[in-house]
Amino acid sequence: MEVYIANGGVKKCDCCDKDYLVKFFTCTACAPHSSDNSVDICTTCCLMYAREAHQARCGPNHQFVFMRTRRQCGGCGTAISSDYMKCNNCSFDLCMLCTVRRRPMEIHQHTNRNHTFNYSAWLPHNKPGPIRTVQKFQLNWQWRCDVNGPGCTPYITGPFFHCLDCDKPGFDICAHCADFGGIWRHVRQTGHRFSFLQQESHIETSDPPPPYQPF
Repeated sequence: MEVYIANGGVKKCDCCDKDYLVKFFTCTACAPHSSDNSVDICTTCCLMYAREAHQARCGPNHQFVFMRTRRQCGGCGTAISSDYMKCNNCSFDLCMLCTVRRRPMEIHQHTNRNHTFNYSAWLPHNKPGPIRTVQKFQLNWQWRCDVNGPGCTPYITGPFFHCLDCDKPGFDICAHCADFGGIWRHVRQTGHRFSFLQQESHIETSDPPPPYQPF
């Protein structure tokens, strides 16, 4: 995975509102990542179809790249570009070379008695894969968005997200509402799984929807 360094200020996830992002994905077709109006998504929301929802709402040209905030080693002063040790109590970081030397960490902990360090991976542990493609099907079905947020249409006409665990009549989210955190809010409350679907031309049938693949 190619890593880009973010040059902007504090970043917040546009899906779940998580603040002070260290690792995130940013849309290359929206505002530049250095702008306050950039579209940024945390790695957790990426696992919940946040990138797919944004593309479904805005178009396939809205691609995402993986970003990291700029980090500098407090021991040797060089830019960090791999795994490192992060102070849990302040913004002090150490590259792995300075960590092995131990002296910079000992000096920092001697000056700041209660400060501790944790290992921080340069890439996300649960690395999101490529943007997933929509599962298309044919069915004579009329879908409504159960979020029905601002700007939502009464009936779903394009790609949407179907909850695999809700009881009948089910729970469905249009791409517009999903792009504004609809899936994240539902998963946070229920822990349910979703699938990414699009109904093609209707055919006359009374069959129930097919079994869909979860994320």
